[in-house]
Amino acid sequence: LDLVVYDATTSAEKVEIAIDHIIIEKAEKGALLISESMTFRNSGDRTYVGTKNQASGAYEVLRIPLPAGYQDIQYVEGLMECCVSQSEHGLSDSMDLKPGLKKVLLQYRLPYGGRSSLVNKFFQYRTAAFYILAPAPLELSSESLTLEGPLEIQGRQYVALGGEGIPASSEITFKISQLPFVWPRHTGLLVVVSILAFVMIWISYSLLKKKEEKGAPLKITKTESLPQTEEYLKAKKKTLLSLIAHLDDQFEAKEIRQDAYKEMRQELKERLVKIMEKLVKKGG
Repeated sequence: LDLVVYDATTSAEKVEIAIDHIIIEKAEKGALLISESMTFRNSGDRTYVGTKNQASGAYEVLRIPLPAGYQDIQYVEGLMECCVSQSEHGLSDSMDLKPGLKKVLLQYRLPYGGRSSLVNKFFQYRTAAFYILAPAPLELSSESLTLEGPLEIQGRQYVALGGEGIPASSEITFKISQLPFVWPRHTGLLVVVSILAFVMIWISYSLLKKKEEKGAPLKITKTESLPQTEEYLKAKKKTLLSLIAHLDDQFEAKEIRQDAYKEMRQELKERLVKIMEKLVKKGG
């Protein structure tokens, strides 16, 4: 049995990525499920052992930048959890890179908001070819990449972008459009609270007017048409106080995140202050 032993080097001069392709598997629940496959190539005759991280003291061989906000990373092929360090910027692998090819396959989720998302892709090494694929009806665009396709893979339509000869330490931005719309959690709650506030105020005011008019038909169709009477303002004040109390209960029960709680409470409080000011002017 002949064993091949290579000398070691800390120079990444001969290290590049032969092909890097990103496949957007699907978009659901406000996140993209992404698979990324990279084929590293050491074209030299020495084993690349990386360089020492001055902060941690550990050797870093392969650095794999990932998009900001990535989560739920899975090492499908080519990496071992024992040898990988993870940070907000991506991964670093401490396994030596021998001459030849090494394939790395990852899967992760990337949260998004709205109907489109801008993704910044950083290239640590020279990359001979880079491709992005997304299933229809998603759309891809980039000033730095060329539109490829549409493509049909296993009976499914994909749109694709591609580029070649990408230099090391460069960055490319691409846009993903036609994403399924998902309310950000705190925004959705704010909308719900606003609607609930209007409904409760409308009901409270309606009941007061019905008592006052003893069964007279109520002619209120829009929020803007509600007269700013003292009775109406008192009803709105009572409703806002109830909403704030309910919001406090939700936060105490850990049913709502702190950032969403603070944002919603501040908005309700500002509305309450305005109502109080109007009541003072009316002498109520």
